[in-house]
Amino acid sequence: MLNRIFQQACSSGGSREALVCGSHRYSYAHLEEQVARCAAGLKSLGAAPERGVALALKTSPEFIFTYLAASRLGVPVFLLDWGSKAGELRRVFLENQIAGVVAEPEQIAALEQLRQDTGQHFAIYARGGNYTSLLSQATEPPASRTYDNEIATVQYTSGSTGIAKCTARSHRNLASEAANFNQTTGVAADDRILCTIPLYHAHGFAHGLLAALYSGATLVVMDDFNRAAAVDLFDRERITVFPAVPFIFDLLARRVTGRPRPANSLRLVFSAGAPLSPAVARQFREEFGVYARQLYGTTETGSVTINLDPDLEVTLDSVGLPMKNVTLEIRRDDGSLAQPGEEGEVAIQSPAMPNGYFRQPELTGQRFRDGFFWPLDVGRKDHRGRIYIKGRAAWLVSSAGRKVDPLEVETVIATFPKVQEVVVVGVPGYLGEHVVKAVVVAREACQEQEIVDFCRDRLTDFKIPRLVEFVEKIPRNAFGKILRKDLVS
Repeated sequence: MLNRIFQQACSSGGSREALVCGSHRYSYAHLEEQVARCAAGLKSLGAAPERGVALALKTSPEFIFTYLAASRLGVPVFLLDWGSKAGELRRVFLENQIAGVVAEPEQIAALEQLRQDTGQHFAIYARGGNYTSLLSQATEPPASRTYDNEIATVQYTSGSTGIAKCTARSHRNLASEAANFNQTTGVAADDRILCTIPLYHAHGFAHGLLAALYSGATLVVMDDFNRAAAVDLFDRERITVFPAVPFIFDLLARRVTGRPRPANSLRLVFSAGAPLSPAVARQFREEFGVYARQLYGTTETGSVTINLDPDLEVTLDSVGLPMKNVTLEIRRDDGSLAQPGEEGEVAIQSPAMPNGYFRQPELTGQRFRDGFFWPLDVGRKDHRGRIYIKGRAAWLVSSAGRKVDPLEVETVIATFPKVQEVVVVGVPGYLGEHVVKAVVVAREACQEQEIVDFCRDRLTDFKIPRLVEFVEKIPRNAFGKILRKDLVS
């Protein structure tokens, strides 16, 4: 279905601009040509529905070429954080058959070592290096067909149990998300979407790439966020749709002395990944003339709700109403529906979600129940059905729009010889998100920088603690349960 969506976009707007990345511009016709060449290259590697392709890339044309080429072949794509360390990638390559990896140049040495350590035989291509050879390995492009229930995308994300969750979504799931979002928001072919969020992130992937393809719009991307460059792109590229995360909105909302407001082509601006402070939304409006709205979703379900309220000033802290074809309920502890104004656990039902986690039946049983996905969030509805997310029922930390599992970080720090015990929590940060904090009981004299340096070699940057506090003992209740709330200060 994804390939059909792409083909329809190419057929209806071949000469229309599809992708802008720096000085590179691609029409839909040009994008189709690159995708066909890449698909031929992937096929020559033996990529197939049972042998996937992994992407460890920044947002780039190569990411989009390869993803769409794999979709054409029905090949599952493993979306990896390009900053992941070898230890974090090991599980992906041990559990799955991978035909090839396309990665940033700085990842190549780690991937080569991983290939040797695991005994897996997969090709490695570097963006800006030998990637061009992938586009010329075969001259006959493979036949194009439609895939529906085959796996399209696989993502490993942090879980509240300490076990990384593996979410595999089908072509039908992703096509449904694109339809739900675009039909709800009205994104159309004449829109120009600026995506500053990494495409391996569910938010950037869905509201950048999928939204553009479904409508035949133009996608403008940045591989590294820069405030001045983003403001310039708003004006120069006549951006109309802008998805981002709270810390980006905060940076953009800070007034630049003497700089006039840019030409206001923006019509739909929204935030996801963490709660957006109403103060930041208002500051962004002062600077750019349009409110930043809140969208709520999960990796498992895709987009769930968005606040399109015309009277936004009084509902800035709401995530709005469910998308088309999506159901969100608030349930009491006994499973019954909560009344308006009553807090309860969020339950989501959407055609964009799979039936469960990939090869994780126990976790599936915990989180996918009675036809709903339970994200462990607490929320409420008002009398008009608008939804307010009040917090997490679990202790996941939202850092820079991405989720950090405290148990994963604790497991790493606990192996440091000078550490006797550690608990990791999220503490409020300046932008309304969280900062990862490690609370440590040391065996011997230890410095904060030692902990940070130890983590830097073993964890992706956003998982590394920004604060380290040393204590005599970890607070516990009478039953021995750690009092995490006492550590969030």
